[in-house]
Amino acid sequence: MNPLVKKILIALGIILVIGAIIFMLFFYKGTLVFNPNPSTARIEVNGTSITGSGKIKLNPGNYNIKITAAGYVDYLKNINIEMTKSTFLNITLKKLPEPQEISQGTAQFLTAGEDTSGLFYLGNNGRTAYRMTNAETADTRKIDAITPDIFEKLKFLGFSPNQLLAVYKKEMGTYLYDFNRYDLLHQEIRDLGSDIGYIIWSPDNEKILYYFQTKEGEKTLIRANKDNTNQERIFNFKDTGIANPALDWSKDSQKILVIKNDIYIFDIYTKTLSPVTKGGGITEAKFSPDSQNIIFNKVDENQNTTLNLTDLNGSNIRELSIKTTLNKIVWLDNKNLIAALPDLADSNASDKLLKLNIDTFEETEFKYGSTIGKISIISPVLLAGKNKLFFLSNNSIYELELISTEY
Repeated sequence: MNPLVKKILIALGIILVIGAIIFMLFFYKGTLVFNPNPSTARIEVNGTSITGSGKIKLNPGNYNIKITAAGYVDYLKNINIEMTKSTFLNITLKKLPEPQEISQGTAQFLTAGEDTSGLFYLGNNGRTAYRMTNAETADTRKIDAITPDIFEKLKFLGFSPNQLLAVYKKEMGTYLYDFNRYDLLHQEIRDLGSDIGYIIWSPDNEKILYYFQTKEGEKTLIRANKDNTNQERIFNFKDTGIANPALDWSKDSQKILVIKNDIYIFDIYTKTLSPVTKGGGITEAKFSPDSQNIIFNKVDENQNTTLNLTDLNGSNIRELSIKTTLNKIVWLDNKNLIAALPDLADSNASDKLLKLNIDTFEETEFKYGSTIGKISIISPVLLAGKNKLFFLSNNSIYELELISTEY
C-alpha cells in the first residue's frame, strides 16, 4: 500500500475514533431536565441526587427516579431516556394532609349517621351526646348537644342505625335512651335490666338483640322490640359452652354472628347455630357490608394478632396481608377497606394508613403528615363523599383528607 494512502487512512481512523468519543461524551447521551415544585424537592436518579431545578446527562435507557420533599408525597416513576434527546419533567408534588382536630373536648363512641352525612359521639368528658352535621365541610360544620349532661362512666354506647335511640351500659345495668328527635326537654330513659350482656340493633331499627344470663342459670339469645317489650327467646346457649358472646347482625337481617373464642352463625329463620371456625383464638368478628364475608381477628400461639377473612361457611379462610384490629378498619365498599396499621417496631410512630382489596390483596397507601405527635387511629368513619376519614385519636375526633401515593 502506498505509504501516503496508509497515513491518510490512519489519520481518518484516528479522526473517526475521536469523533466517536466526542459523540459519546457530548451528543450520544440524553438529558433529563427537571423543575419540581416545591423548589426544595430533591431528585434521585442513577446514583445522583440534586436539589431544585437542574439537568442530568444520562445514557439511553430506562431509569427509576424519585422526587422527595419534606411534607410532600414521594413521586416515583420509571422514565425512558432517548439518545440525544431531552426529557422534561415538571412535577408538582402533592402536599401531605395533616389530621385536623374537630371535636370539642374528649370524645368516645364515634359513629356515622344513617345518611352518612354527619357524626354522633359522646363528649364533654363522657357526659353528653353530640351530633355533628355537615362534618365534611369546615365552613358549615355544626356541633349540637343532643342530650343534657347526664351520662357518667359509660361502658358502652350504641346508637340505633337511624340515631333516634341508643342503648348504653353502666356498671349496674343497661338502658334505652330515646332522643325524641333531639328534644332535650322530652327525652326518655328506660331501664332494660341488669342481666343483659352484649346488645345490638337490628338493621331496620325496630328490634334489639342481646345475650341474657341470670343467676338462676338462664343463658339465652333474646330478640325484642326496641323498648324491650315482646321478648322472644330465640336460642338457648345452656348446652353449647358459650357464655356472653359478642354479636353482629347481618345487613340482610337473616343471620347473627356469635363470637366467643370461635365464630358461629345463628340463622334467624331456622333457629340453628353453625360453627364457622375451629381452634379458637378469635377475639373479634364482623360481617362485611354485603353480608357475604366475615372479617375477624385471631391471636396465634405467639400472641400475634392477625386480620382474617372467610366466607360464611368457613371453607375459604385466608389471612389478610395487614396486621391490625377491627376497631381500626372501615369498609369503603364491599371489596375494599381502609385500615390503620400500628408500627410494631416503633411504639411512638403514627399508624400507617392503607386501602386493601380483599380479593386481589392490592394495597394503596394514604400518606399523611403529623406535627401534633403520634396518631393512633380508632373507630374510623367514612361519610358520603368518602374522601375524608374521621376517627378517634388521643380522645379527640380528627378529620384527614385521603391522598394516595399515586400521581
